[in-house]
Amino acid sequence: MTLAVGVKYPWGELKRVIGPNDCAPGAIVLASDSRWTLLDYDLPNGAGHEDVGTKLFQLGNDVGAVYAGVSEVGERCLSALRERLSRANKPSSQNSVNLAQQTFRHVWEDYLTSEASKQIRPEYRCLYILIGACSKAGIAELYRFSSEQDFKPQVSSAPYAIGIEGQAERLLGALEDEMRKRVDSELSLRSRHLDALAALSNLGRVPSTFIKPSDVAFIVGHYLNAVIWSGEDDRIGGKIQCAIISRGGFSMFPMSYSTDPTNAGGWTKVTAQPSELQTMTGTFGCYSIADFCRR
Repeated sequence: MTLAVGVKYPWGELKRVIGPNDCAPGAIVLASDSRWTLLDYDLPNGAGHEDVGTKLFQLGNDVGAVYAGVSEVGERCLSALRERLSRANKPSSQNSVNLAQQTFRHVWEDYLTSEASKQIRPEYRCLYILIGACSKAGIAELYRFSSEQDFKPQVSSAPYAIGIEGQAERLLGALEDEMRKRVDSELSLRSRHLDALAALSNLGRVPSTFIKPSDVAFIVGHYLNAVIWSGEDDRIGGKIQCAIISRGGFSMFPMSYSTDPTNAGGWTKVTAQPSELQTMTGTFGCYSIADFCRR
């Protein structure tokens, strides 16, 4: 299993900052841990783990996905969808979503009839996928697919988290609380410096909000990393994989931290480099399309 999250920007509390009449470009933030849980019923707890698993995949210039569940099948689903999207005659949002559901269903049904499926306990036979996309016009879309619901696409403006259910719910709660605090802080700042901000805004020097997709990515990374370091669930671990999908396309988002205010002790990487990760099926991972084509 794993823990992964998808956030559509802007959402919820952020709209209080941006305002109803502001057409801020949308974006998607996707993030995941990198732990593979290796089921072995001979082990005391029934599982071992490796922290080298690719969970974040680029499906196109402006499309990305994360999965949680049976790793080999998750990779096969995303690999098959990427190939079908590249051959689609009439690419559109709805057509692509329908294509995703059809593809995931086909791969999952094939898996359920395989010997590999019979070797896994029923409670472990599950797959969840988040797909995020953003058009050049800045229209962002986030979809959730689940084997438990026949991969029927679900769409919401609120963040999604997939994987360990209890941890996913707590992570979403932490993100909502943090965003509320950030928005309250910004609105308080604006009220104290209203005249100065208005003057600068008229000069075009102040954006509609100081809270950007990159800030959201940092918040997501911080709380996901906190879950990993808490060690509360040994099915979640390793470094983080994170990407932002905006009207400029898909881009990996590296994160590091320093506990030394002077930074003299250097920085500790939170996110994994593609070279540090592996895939179970040998398919593509956190690479650019050009890198993938050269392989």
